[in-house]
Amino acid sequence: ETGLLWLLIYMYKKTTLVGLVLTALLASGFMLWRVQENRAESAKVEAAILPGLTADEISMILKSQNGAFENAAATSESKVLFLRGLREHLALAAQARRDGLDKDPSFQSNFGYKTRLLLADLYAERKGTGGVRLNPSEDELAAVWSDPASEAGFSADIGALRSIQLEMARQRGQPESAVTPLAGGALEKARKNWARAKVLSDRAQADADFMASPELPLRIKVLEAGILSADYLRKNWTEKIKSTERERSDYLASHPEFDSNRKIQLAKSVLEKTRSGADFAKLAAEFSEDR
Repeated sequence: ETGLLWLLIYMYKKTTLVGLVLTALLASGFMLWRVQENRAESAKVEAAILPGLTADEISMILKSQNGAFENAAATSESKVLFLRGLREHLALAAQARRDGLDKDPSFQSNFGYKTRLLLADLYAERKGTGGVRLNPSEDELAAVWSDPASEAGFSADIGALRSIQLEMARQRGQPESAVTPLAGGALEKARKNWARAKVLSDRAQADADFMASPELPLRIKVLEAGILSADYLRKNWTEKIKSTERERSDYLASHPEFDSNRKIQLAKSVLEKTRSGADFAKLAAEFSEDR
């Protein structure tokens, strides 16, 4: 590209305006060809990381990550890391199925609820207007609870979540009292979210065009893999995954982004800047790690 710039300068001095325009068009065509070539090469790399998926499927997965990979040139490394992580999820999920974890009632309840949440979120996004997501009315939410099956379904889903939390607490050596049951405002919020997911997911499943989207089964497959891989790790964590204090300290030294103490210090420094009058929106844009 630098060579092309000097070529343009030279042509400007030595040729007519027509020659300059022609040279600029040639340069633009070359750069466009380079961009297309880079994209094709990037697609090959991505397909090699996830050989079980097509280039279109990988593209759909990347686009689903809330705009994190819209700038392909700036995020090529992060794309590779993300896809490698997804490959690990899929591999762990496959092992979890071989171990029969997909038959576990807790998994099925958890997966069913999170699938409804996914359907509800996608449907609300696509059926909204003016950038505002679609939301059910208060009457629709109230109608959910007029059906006794809804109370039973909500209790089953919350029970599955609580059993997972209790298992995690036991593995950490914590008492069951560390996992407090939902109550008060937290319970009301959980009920409202559950009812919203039911209303919108029911609408989504009744919409043939929406359900025919090729992205949908892929998103559900990735969701299932994430839950199964987490279940597999949780069940095998204490027995098969052990590390020494030295290994942990060495890892944090080379991956400071995972060091909770550093995160706390960073959060405190950002808070002090805010209290001193710094623009919070700018600080959030600079320091937020959530894509």
